[in-house]
Amino acid sequence: MAEIIDLSDWERWWADLNAQFHAINYEATLLSFMGVLETAHAGFFQRASSPSGAPWPKLSPVTIARKGHDTILVETGRLRASLSRRGRDAIRETTHRGLIFGTEVPYSIFHQTGGARLPQREHVGMNEPLVEILMLDLADATIAGLMPAQPIVGTP
Repeated sequence: MAEIIDLSDWERWWADLNAQFHAINYEATLLSFMGVLETAHAGFFQRASSPSGAPWPKLSPVTIARKGHDTILVETGRLRASLSRRGRDAIRETTHRGLIFGTEVPYSIFHQTGGARLPQREHVGMNEPLVEILMLDLADATIAGLMPAQPIVGTP
């Protein structure tokens, strides 16, 4: 247990705490969260909605006739697969303090942002519930990383 008698003790304690915080490795937490993101993105495709919950614009009759069905953003399943599981086009990277989630499917960006003749159908992103899950997971990892390795004498 730290004993703080004067300002220099406080500064030393704060510097130690800061160093301990910056040494925390969140990679396992972020890697675990990738599964949450994949499940969420599978749901966006299943509900035909953006991460915010807004429904995707309906397909035009011409597009439905060309595709032979009215399932939005699914022709081969490549885009959906790249975001809902770890396939060949999936981008999944973690570091001790970062996470990258996305797709290498080249036409994804055109659907994500829309254009002159293509309505926007946002399909990659995080919503408030996902941010909250991640925030709570990271808070738990932070607390675990800041806990002393040995119990303080006198505590249960």
